[in-house]
Amino acid sequence: MQYAKNEIKQRIMDVAREEFLEKGFEKASIRAITAKAGTSKSNIYNYFHDKDHLFCSILEPTVVKIHQGLESARIFNVPKEADAYTKETQKFVMGVVTQFVTENLTDVKLLFFQARGSSLESFRDKVVDAFTAVLFDWVSAIKSKREISKFFVRCVANFYVSIIEQMILSVTSQEQVEKIGEEFLIFVYHGWQGVFRQK
Repeated sequence: MQYAKNEIKQRIMDVAREEFLEKGFEKASIRAITAKAGTSKSNIYNYFHDKDHLFCSILEPTVVKIHQGLESARIFNVPKEADAYTKETQKFVMGVVTQFVTENLTDVKLLFFQARGSSLESFRDKVVDAFTAVLFDWVSAIKSKREISKFFVRCVANFYVSIIEQMILSVTSQEQVEKIGEEFLIFVYHGWQGVFRQK
């Protein structure tokens, strides 16, 4: 009996994910989800308090992974000379981010583009805040020739998140991902090198 309940709950979440992806949180309908899942409205409310709880439940594993990824990035925040920052290090970081987005594309789309009206609608800004903190700690650990402002670091963090958004919206093949990734790798690497080395 427990297996059947879990199966119903998962079916509701799968159908709801598609509804949210197609219409966004605000326009998604519990009635449509109910019909497509082949269950009753009251049954949905046996598992989820409301539409927001359903939306957040769907995205919870991805939200957790994003927070874990940001926390894991702190391993790079150890004191080092500017020369220790290499193109290979930047390529590794960009590769990890690109792979995560590719593997969780639907949920990242929901979080960044379809969460308006939900309790996760400000999630993108929270990612920028958290990424700014990690990036600023990394920059502060590097023995740079210049002091780098938190404002600049936040602009860079926002730029990185914007790159991810544009790739989600525009890129249609793995070949494009690799080509664009290489272009940004060169741009980002030489940009940081210039910031670290110039007075």
